[in-house]
Amino acid sequence: MCRLYGLISSHPRKVECDLIQSQHSLLHQSEHDVSGNQNSQGWGLENFVKNQAHVVKQPQAAFESDEFRWQAAKIHSKQVISHVRRATVGNVSLENTHPFVHHGLILAHNGHIDHFPIIREKILSVITEEESKWIKGDTDSEHILAYLHYIYHQDPNASLATILTRGLRKIIQMIREVDPDKESALNIVFSNGKEMAASCYNCSLYFIERDAVHPCQICSGELHINEDPKSYQAVVIASEPITTDEEWKEIPNRSIIEVDSILSFKIHKNVLS
Repeated sequence: MCRLYGLISSHPRKVECDLIQSQHSLLHQSEHDVSGNQNSQGWGLENFVKNQAHVVKQPQAAFESDEFRWQAAKIHSKQVISHVRRATVGNVSLENTHPFVHHGLILAHNGHIDHFPIIREKILSVITEEESKWIKGDTDSEHILAYLHYIYHQDPNASLATILTRGLRKIIQMIREVDPDKESALNIVFSNGKEMAASCYNCSLYFIERDAVHPCQICSGELHINEDPKSYQAVVIASEPITTDEEWKEIPNRSIIEVDSILSFKIHKNVLS
């Protein structure tokens, strides 16, 4: 499977240590994750610059990419999504590399949809022609985003967590209609730059909730923000714990994490049963 990273923070901050330097950084996970697998078939970085999603990605291993190191080192943002890929659906190409962005919605996915050729046709039969034209690659992940955008368009005032829950419930229903015995994997980080939601469905996912700036264990206590840290809040979501000096918590399977625009944090348990 792939590896995910998502940060949403009250203050712009650097993520170089989380993504490159720490013992369990995303860079290291691209070469060797906790299960011993390589996630070497693409990397992507997304953050918001002047209220616009800025994405850089390459269809190669992050641990072999100077560009990944350079791009991660210069990020200073309130919201970041990063992904390293082990391809399951779709070939290795730039078009199939995460994260994906459609009209301000950003998604990265760890997992797969079983019987995807059939589910793909079901999704395409529901979404609009315009939404189907946005799909540039052939991954299940980009089709999930197109379907989530369709749901968002139907109810633009709904929270991201609500959109993600509705969308994944319907996709899970589609899968079960084709094969009741199949259990797909649908771990997703989903954002619009103001809110963030994530799903845990049959893959590991962890989080850390911070109500103070975490002094970096790599940089001898460096805080990695340029503003007054007294009111700092942040949530970090990752496929496996990044740091070793904090108490990361595992997200229960079949749950949705919600972080709203004021960084209020909730776990909605068993909503994907």
